[in-house]
Amino acid sequence: MASQDLQPEAARLCEERVIRWFLVSAVLTSWKNLVYSNHLLPWAQAWLTGTSTNRYHYQPNLSGWTFKQAVSFGFKSGAFGGVALVGVLFYASGIPRVKRDILEKIPLIGGYFAPKEIPASDSVSHPPPFVVFIFFFISLPT
Repeated sequence: MASQDLQPEAARLCEERVIRWFLVSAVLTSWKNLVYSNHLLPWAQAWLTGTSTNRYHYQPNLSGWTFKQAVSFGFKSGAFGGVALVGVLFYASGIPRVKRDILEKIPLIGGYFAPKEIPASDSVSHPPPFVVFIFFFISLPT
């Protein structure tokens, strides 16, 4: 029975210690630390420091677009435009005029698209496939 009577007493002492610690820490904390921390609402900070809470000001714009929005839009559209340009050049890289006028002039990858010399040993002319096909069937024994 004695141990059961001590449990509520111990809980009460623990609660008193917590309350006492909270009160002492609150007293030791100065009002300036409270004002300049994020614990108070803006209007409470303004009331304690004597400053205004009005944070509104005119924001310059051009047809409703602010400078920040215009810069953000510019970077995004530039990125999409760059990707689209690379895609179009990749798609059109088989066209000889595009190779010669555009792709050969790109500094790092222009050598890949430059015309390559074909050695004379590789420039053997072969008959078209349909001619080979016709001669194959003509030469078959009947």
